[in-house]
Amino acid sequence: MPYLIQHNYHGSATSYSTALTLAAVAGVLVSVLLAKFPTFNTINSMYRDFYLLGAAFILTTFFQHLWVFIILVILYGFARSAFVIKINTVRQQASSPAYLGRVFGISFFATDLFAPLITISLGYGVSIMGAWTLFVLGSLLLGGMMAIKVLSNHHEKKLGKQF
Repeated sequence: MPYLIQHNYHGSATSYSTALTLAAVAGVLVSVLLAKFPTFNTINSMYRDFYLLGAAFILTTFFQHLWVFIILVILYGFARSAFVIKINTVRQQASSPAYLGRVFGISFFATDLFAPLITISLGYGVSIMGAWTLFVLGSLLLGGMMAIKVLSNHHEKKLGKQF
């Protein structure tokens, strides 16, 4: 993000810190909203959030203005916080209490395992692709979420036939 703000959007360190602050505020806001309205803590609303975020990443690629990028960063802060709340709610509802600690441990390990690789890859990739990084990330997000949805539906149908 700092590279994109300075090189592609001609912003400054102040622009970067403003974007981070606004993303954090959006995260706190969604946390309060989801605590107040827990009916939105569903897997389907999580899919919807990521579809919207992926589309926003792709659209932002074609509107290279600093304020558009900052809106994307705010949306990302909102979606990231919502994801953490929603996925943990879904995990807790779908897991037996006896296995809850293991389920959370394995899921945290799996996500934390790939964070350094992704961060390093993006660090090199963003200097090569510039704003097209947003297109790639949006496409991967949309494609990944669609693949997860298709596989989940297939798995549910398969389980339904067994019972």
